[in-house]
Amino acid sequence: MIKELTLSVVGGLLLLGSAQATQIASFTEVNGTNDFTLSNNGTSNSFTASSLINVTLYNASYIANGTTYQAILTVTGDSSTASGTLGVGTVTQNQFQNGVLSIMLTSGPFAGEYLLAAAFGNNAALNSAISGQSNGSSATFSSSDNPGNYSEVVFVSGFWNILGPSQNGISAFSFSLSNLSTQLSLDNGSPDLLNAFKAAGSGTFSTSLAGTQVPEPGTLGLLGAAMVGLGLLGRKRVRR
Repeated sequence: MIKELTLSVVGGLLLLGSAQATQIASFTEVNGTNDFTLSNNGTSNSFTASSLINVTLYNASYIANGTTYQAILTVTGDSSTASGTLGVGTVTQNQFQNGVLSIMLTSGPFAGEYLLAAAFGNNAALNSAISGQSNGSSATFSSSDNPGNYSEVVFVSGFWNILGPSQNGISAFSFSLSNLSTQLSLDNGSPDLLNAFKAAGSGTFSTSLAGTQVPEPGTLGLLGAAMVGLGLLGRKRVRR
């Protein structure tokens, strides 16, 4: 009986170890242009983006659920030197690292504020990857935390009360890439990297939230800029 109770308690603690992630935003490109770029310099793949988007917010403080604003999404700094892998009809390039992204609102009452900033690929884990059907015209670029690796993606925002890595918070994003200018394929080099492409994009962001309201966005908006700055500085240190 004691053994059964012990196992039950341990199992319960394991289930409580990670906070549940909730979708906080989704986006689509305003103009449907190919603003998402994968480059290949022969030794690494790098993923970048600078796109005007419509972003819809969920579970945010001060903003009605489902409200949509225009914003600028920027992704920079992430690269992978790992060889891509071929599965059954699929291709994957993982271990993207030192990534930084930000979303700055350009419309609505909080125009000019950073909605969200993130550092991702912090542990060069398998959790930050591009994958899709081999020789296809679409792909997914995603990064996520998981139990035991709570700092692969770290979000900062003045619009949500986000549980951080020390609180076992789970954060993730996923970009759906479409209209690839080059079919998704490997270059057969050494390392075996993805061929370069441009693509249109849409996506979602999810994270673990605490139940209390955050301070006014105006008082915390600069945290987004600070996060981006720290990420870029970190990338520069790695690349030296």
